[in-house]
Amino acid sequence: MGRPSIPRGETGELRYQVRQAPTEPWRAVLLDDARKKGWTRARVGRAWRVLQSVGTTDGSRVVSRIAPTHSEAADATRAAVQVLVDSLSVDPKAPTLGSMLEWVRARIDAGDDPNVTSPRSRGQYLAVLATWCGLGPQEGERTHHYRTDIITTPIADLTPGDLQDELVAIAAAGGASAMRHVRAMWRKSTARALALRLIVVDPASGLTLPPAPPRGTKVYANGAPRFVDNALTPEQEKDLREFLASDDRAKTEGIADPLALALETGARISELISIRWDDVSDETLTLAGQIVRIKGEGLQWRAGLKTGPETRVVPLTKGARTLLDRRRARRPEESEAAGSWLVFTSPRGMRPDPDNMAAAVRRALDRAGLPWATVHTLRRTVENRLISSGTDPRLIERVMGHTSVTAHRAYWNRGLDPVGALSGLEGSTHVQPE
Repeated sequence: MGRPSIPRGETGELRYQVRQAPTEPWRAVLLDDARKKGWTRARVGRAWRVLQSVGTTDGSRVVSRIAPTHSEAADATRAAVQVLVDSLSVDPKAPTLGSMLEWVRARIDAGDDPNVTSPRSRGQYLAVLATWCGLGPQEGERTHHYRTDIITTPIADLTPGDLQDELVAIAAAGGASAMRHVRAMWRKSTARALALRLIVVDPASGLTLPPAPPRGTKVYANGAPRFVDNALTPEQEKDLREFLASDDRAKTEGIADPLALALETGARISELISIRWDDVSDETLTLAGQIVRIKGEGLQWRAGLKTGPETRVVPLTKGARTLLDRRRARRPEESEAAGSWLVFTSPRGMRPDPDNMAAAVRRALDRAGLPWATVHTLRRTVENRLISSGTDPRLIERVMGHTSVTAHRAYWNRGLDPVGALSGLEGSTHVQPE
């Protein structure tokens, strides 16, 4: 028996589904039963999908959103449903900016937009649509979202002034880096409206981007200030190492050791979670590839780095060798784990998902009392250590993997001048996560 039809503008009850791992099917569940089983607590790999039906002009439509916890998924679904309900409160013959943006999102998500073809570009555009265009989150996106009412405006009533004011508001809210993508999304939406003859003048034409905030005044998605060329002080570095050695969640999520190794080598997390045991020698670590998600193939190891040469050799400090020796002693047999050829694996012993690891990094640094810090902060910390020890700038460039001296100077502490030729990576023996 099918579900009863829902009157236009009204909504049905929230329906909950859960899965314990990305490879498992979705399973309908009642919240009371899930609580008894402990499923409402966040866990790596677990995801919730919350669905709600909405009555539209053409019948019922199911809206769903996915998040790590049931409450986050429910909030996201309610927000998306509210956008749809608000759009139904206006003349159905006059679609809103939000409905046009939903069309844009569906087209990009399906790979049908000829100007957004690579998986990386699609991910960037979809994240901007969710975070800064007001459409709400999808699976794997952060929970911070800019709230706006402009998406409920009928497309025929939208003016260039409305959109220009919205760009200013987005910049003030910390979205300066996303403004070009937002403007592109609006242009795709208004082009669609022009093609459908819903409007005769494009309100997104001729928009100018507001000036970027002054250096040092930007904020991250978690609201923390974004300092220029930030690096850890020696005291902050010591505190972070001790935190990584004691924080159970960082160890459970598999991010404690990669972050500790980043403080030793200055490598990017995406590079470190992709190193193979074959890349590790007694004295050096060779960075040769990255784990990427390929449509239809899942997570795959691919040769080549983000920038610079295709491979990079980094000398191993005493602390790095201790960490890797400890992990080697616990290395599973090849026949027992699919990811055993990798130095770092997911909590399930498989290839680590770069998106999950990036989220785990953010959570770990927030818990460590460093909401303003990122992996680049750790890279700058290591590079400042190299510079202060007098390491040759050309060696710094090779170790850090910059493509030019100009690029690696962006990481310099301007108060430090490279003098002498001492090695800066070794430093001292540090506390390592167990």
